Amino acid sequence: MQLRPLALGATLSAVAFSGALAQSSAAGGALAAPPSSSQRDLGFGAQVLVLYDNNAARTGKAIAAQRGLVPQDTSVTPTVTFRATQPIGQQVLYASGSYGYQFHQHNTVLDRETYIINGGGSAHLGLCQATLAGSYQAAIADIQDIDPLTTNNLRSSAMRGVSLQCGSKAGFGGNISVQRTETKNSEPRLRISDSDGQSISAGFGYSNPSLGTIGFSYVYDSSAFPNRIIPGRPIGDGYFSESLGLTAQHSFGRVSIDLAASRFNLKREFAPVGSSQKLKGTTYGGNIAYSLGSRISLTAGASRSIRPSGRPGKLFDVSTSKSVGVDYQLGSRFDIKVDYALAHTKSNQDTLNTPTPLLIITNSRLSSTTAAINYNQSQRLTVGLTVRYDDRQTNLPQFDFIATTVGLRVGTTF
Repeated sequence: MQLRPLALGATLSAVAFSGALAQSSAAGGALAAPPSSSQRDLGFGAQVLVLYDNNAARTGKAIAAQRGLVPQDTSVTPTVTFRATQPIGQQVLYASGSYGYQFHQHNTVLDRETYIINGGGSAHLGLCQATLAGSYQAAIADIQDIDPLTTNNLRSSAMRGVSLQCGSKAGFGGNISVQRTETKNSEPRLRISDSDGQSISAGFGYSNPSLGTIGFSYVYDSSAFPNRIIPGRPIGDGYFSESLGLTAQHSFGRVSIDLAASRFNLKREFAPVGSSQKLKGTTYGGNIAYSLGSRISLTAGASRSIRPSGRPGKLFDVSTSKSVGVDYQLGSRFDIKVDYALAHTKSNQDTLNTPTPLLIITNSRLSSTTAAINYNQSQRLTVGLTVRYDDRQTNLPQFDFIATTVGLRVGTTF
């Protein structure tokens, strides 16, 4: 059976009908939404991030040595950004982007660039808004997402899509969108994770200022891995899925709740003997926020998702996560945040495309604690200090790690 080029990910598609566009998950992220304002705008920004990391390898000592990495390192990342919005009658053209480069003091092999370009246009057609958008982004893959012999893999994603959103902030509304994604890796050993895809999603919902919002969504996603050649098949592997979801949003007093759930069916194009070709399950996401006055807010959330894997030897990861956080506004210029998150990921193992079968992480648990303080001197100047502690445990002890990072960021916009 010939593979169809379909979008990465069989995940929940949350549909919000209060003026926002529906989005479905895809590898590399979603297309940037149009600017909220249709006024003409042109702006630039710059920031510098200085980061100390006591475990830059994100593994145990043996794998770090194999990669030739020094655990403790300091990096400096300058980044520049731009944004532009140009109205033309009832239509709006927009573009934005950023470019940054990370320089390491010791592990120069980890020096990396990141660039993102977004652009598109939107037009109002009565009660509807049509949007055509595209983006291209490239960055060195996170060290946790590559194989034990690789330290520098440039992963790029090209996305384009079109959507139509109809309705108003109150009452009934609907939307439909189509998106295509192409992801590539520069490292030859990781090219079996290159993918082509597309997704189609549609939704319908009702919004009321006093009752909140409820919506229904349908998503068809599929993925093709053209370089994952299977013996006896001239084409690569892949999978596709369908999901039907429900979303709800409501605020009462100091509490706001966002809930979403989806039932999905996933089917692989091919599965080795003894491996299941089908997967059925439920994805969900939920967040609750509570305001203690005007300065303190508490948040808690939980989610379950399935997403494509960027590592050889795996097709997809099933992840569950829980998080809690507190945000404190100290005066008009200081903001203090403390968050804790716990994520658990289980992965399938693609035995026909596993070059190193003993080095495939199929079960991992990551707990992260983050504390940050931000100072907003003005709209032109911001300063932030962030401390993060990570602890990961996996089915392969050599990939377990504990890491602490301290980052100082200074930014400006004009």
